[in-house]
Amino acid sequence: NNVVDYKYKVSIILPCYNVACYIDNAVNAILKQTFTDYEVIFINDGSTDNSVDVIQQYEKSEELVMSGGKIVLMQQQNAGPSKARNRAIEAARGRYLAFIDADDYWKPEFFKRTVDFLDKHEKCIGVSVLQQVDTVSGKHISPEIPNDGLSEKEASRYADGYIIKDFFRFWGERMHICPGGAMMRTDVVKATGGMREDLRITEDLEFWGYSALFGKWGLIPEVLFMGCGAQTVTSREDWIRRMKRRWDNAPTVEEWEKR
Repeated sequence: NNVVDYKYKVSIILPCYNVACYIDNAVNAILKQTFTDYEVIFINDGSTDNSVDVIQQYEKSEELVMSGGKIVLMQQQNAGPSKARNRAIEAARGRYLAFIDADDYWKPEFFKRTVDFLDKHEKCIGVSVLQQVDTVSGKHISPEIPNDGLSEKEASRYADGYIIKDFFRFWGERMHICPGGAMMRTDVVKATGGMREDLRITEDLEFWGYSALFGKWGLIPEVLFMGCGAQTVTSREDWIRRMKRRWDNAPTVEEWEKR
């Protein structure tokens, strides 16, 4: 229960690797948030395109100054998203923390809705939202059944969010959290040690599961996050090739769950 003097309400962590042509959507969505007490930590993970130039243009933009936010740019040699995110976690100075990828974006109410929820529910270490995810097979809303066993009448009373009763059952059935779809308490994120840098696939899934050992998760049953990763894939064959390359590096279950 140590009192921490946070400089911002929210820290946003955005790793960048050759994302110059995608980053505008993510940044513009941050600038349009109805909540403005934030810092955006960009971690350039050894990009070979002009990602850094694009970020630096935003640093100087009048729109950023008017929004009240601040941009921090960190650089590292290419080491993968976990290493990039963990460096930013160490530097984060916001009470709450959210991850997002450069090719995704939030709806304007994301910050306010998630921050209001965590301010109200002190026992929750994080809260996730519904997602509209763009995949090679089309657009999908996730999770499909967000009410955690509540009746329709009961669920309507929890439109502003509720605490998930049994996280691991709910998560196991729906795999409902992804980078960009959650807001967490920064002190808890720091306490976890961040994402495992030895995992080059499903490191985020391991992190959500591990984080749930630190406290309750909440859910806001409204689409506030848009996952657009499929837009970076040129064809289904390209997607299959990428997935095969990733899954060839998948750890065993025992190695994955060792934390």
